Amino acid sequence: MGKGLNGTELGAGISQRKDGIYCARYVNRLGKRKYIYDSNLRRIKQLLKQAIKEDKEKASLEYDYTLNQWFDFWFENYKKKEGMSRRYLENISHNYDLYVRDVGDIDITKFKNIDALRIVKKALKVSKTAGETVRHTLTQMMEKAFLNDIVRKNVCKSIDAQPRNKTIKQPLSKRDEKMLLKGCTNQLHKDMIEFNINTGLRISELLGLSFDEVDLDKKFIYIKHQISDYPDDNGNYFFRETKTKNARYVPLNERALIILRRNIKLRQKQLEEGTHKRYYKQHSDISKELIFVNTRGDCFTRAGFHSVLAYIKDRAIEDGYRYDCKNISPHTFRHTFATRCMEAGMTPNTVSTLLGHTSVRMTLHYVHNSIDQFNDDIVLIESI
Repeated sequence: MGKGLNGTELGAGISQRKDGIYCARYVNRLGKRKYIYDSNLRRIKQLLKQAIKEDKEKASLEYDYTLNQWFDFWFENYKKKEGMSRRYLENISHNYDLYVRDVGDIDITKFKNIDALRIVKKALKVSKTAGETVRHTLTQMMEKAFLNDIVRKNVCKSIDAQPRNKTIKQPLSKRDEKMLLKGCTNQLHKDMIEFNINTGLRISELLGLSFDEVDLDKKFIYIKHQISDYPDDNGNYFFRETKTKNARYVPLNERALIILRRNIKLRQKQLEEGTHKRYYKQHSDISKELIFVNTRGDCFTRAGFHSVLAYIKDRAIEDGYRYDCKNISPHTFRHTFATRCMEAGMTPNTVSTLLGHTSVRMTLHYVHNSIDQFNDDIVLIESI
């Protein structure tokens, strides 16, 4: 039993320092000595009693972590081992440090739903992306904490994701396609867009199309990989598995064949002559395997292709043209391919296979009633 500076009995586990501050100590369920400090004797007795009670209530929990300590452990031992890109991991770490780190030095078992909600709302004031990243991070790390008996429940699970302003997906009309291709000042850009419309490849599959995936004699391409979204730690882009982790065959129509033959011939000539030799030190290791490359002879990035497409699209708009398709993106070409395949009489199962979908149900989201088909079908009303 401790004594105060004036010699009075303070109670079990309580002592008083020379500066007058009271110190209460106890051993928790894990055998670790814990300390509580306060300037008021009555209050420290209450805090000690509450701490011992809370520790007993956590009898089923096997570890003690602060929120920050658990994030660091989770990030290092779980997230990094999932094979995510460096850029993705940096984004998670950056947003946690920005919005959570300052308030994360608390017992993880005392982190409440309302605390998480406040943090997410703070991030949402900056951007929806930041808010969603923080919400997703907190939910994932708390779920692992729950599975490891560090907390009794995932208090972040009930926080709803913020609804996104989803754009309406539409295919290109023939008129839109003609104007888009007309706005191309670079033959390569024109070929990439037209090839994408005629094959329905994902943008990462198009940019990662390599010589060994092409069979011109049998008129098909064998999609077995896609290009990474971000470079690795050495600044190199690399091949990774397709989205569904399955390879697939995509047949080539005559237009796609012409485009592919032209670009393979051009690319082989560039490699033989070393047209981009002065840039070779900056190239990704896979650049020599690619059919479509940028002006430096290196990997064409997603951001680069999006920028090119935006410029081409805006040229027609500046000239007064109004697209039937309101939101044109690289993914629009995939929707266009799917819609035209169905209109040509293909079964949903075949279209699903060509797109590399895991289910026909997903494919149906890619099929729309194009304006061209709608105008043709209207004529049929006379037969009713």
